[in-house]
Order: sequence, then structure tokens, then C-alpha cells
Amino acid sequence: NTVEKRNGRLWSWEGDGGLAAFYQDDIHSAAVHSAIELLHELFLYNVLHNGLHEPLRLRVAVHAGTAQYMPDFSEMNSEVIKRVMEIESGYTETDSLSVSDMSFRSLDPLVRNWFTTIPGPGDSTVYRYRLEFEQQ
Repeated sequence: NTVEKRNGRLWSWEGDGGLAAFYQDDIHSAAVHSAIELLHELFLYNVLHNGLHEPLRLRVAVHAGTAQYMPDFSEMNSEVIKRVMEIESGYTETDSLSVSDMSFRSLDPLVRNWFTTIPGPGDSTVYRYRLEFEQQ
């Protein structure tokens, strides 16, 4: 629902990973806002409704570019998909969102303030968002 209400489509989902595509309007903001909403909703689910012995965990990455949809995910040999998978697997911590340079630069400055900077693949930068609570 968080993806579709922002004109995105869930292309695939297997195990604990999925791929969504946004192709209309402000795709960068749509992807980032969907990811943030998903992290928030999962947090609330874990606190209020999760009957399992441990919380459900999620890692989300956002990168931009074009890729052709194929019904069989293994046939989608796109550099864009490889890059987002690299960011998710190598630079995204549990319960956080990582955003590539390209997508980050397209975000509203107020939203960019929610992110911290981390070194990314090669000489690139990755931007991280996570729910954090101050201890008092």
C-alpha cells in the first residue's frame, strides 16, 4: 500500500527482499517517503501487534535509474538493480533506509536533514535514515 499510493509498483518479493519501481511524478521522493513510511509502520506493528518472539526487521535501499521489468527477477540484469542491491546488502543496517547520491540530491532539503552521511561503494556517499529515540 505504501508503494502503490505513491504511483509505484511492487515488481518482486522473495523471502525478506523486494523490489519496487516508481515511474511517475517525483520518483525519488515517492520512493524515499514510501520507505520511511514502511519503516515507521513496521516499528508500530512490532510494538503493538507482533505476536512473534522477536521483532520483524527490515533494510531498505533507494537508487534511481531505468530498468526493464521481466516476470522472472533473475532475468533483470540491470546496473540500476545491481547498484541498489549493493547499497542494501553492503551499506544498510537493520531497520534503516539507505539512499544513493542521485536520489538524495533530488529530495527536499527538509527531508535531507533527517539523514546521516556514510561512505558508500567506491568514492560515492550513501545517506542513512533510521528511527532513533533520545534517551532521557
